[in-house]
Amino acid sequence: MPTKVRIISKKDSSWDHFIAELVEQEGFGSERTYFGIATRERAAEVRSKLVSAGRHHEVSVKAFWKECQGCPDGGSECRFHVFFSAYDPEVARAYKERLSQIAQTRAR
Repeated sequence: MPTKVRIISKKDSSWDHFIAELVEQEGFGSERTYFGIATRERAAEVRSKLVSAGRHHEVSVKAFWKECQGCPDGGSECRFHVFFSAYDPEVARAYKERLSQIAQTRAR
């Protein structure tokens, strides 16, 4: 009899359409922007949700947020933008490996 309880939560797929549409409409490597974010915490949450959505679609996602310098697109509450792009997982692995090798070479 197990002594620990394992809690299995349902996958949040509400953000999956952002990644699916990006890959379907523009392909790998294209960048999109999610804007109209009011707080730093929400920007971090959006970034995390987009990365998780990439895992659901089995693609690699690069996502990061920046402060908004004032834009008409996001409205008066817009303070942050999240930039995201999707990549083929094999291409992403090869890229990360190349960066790792370059860093190791420079460290010597």
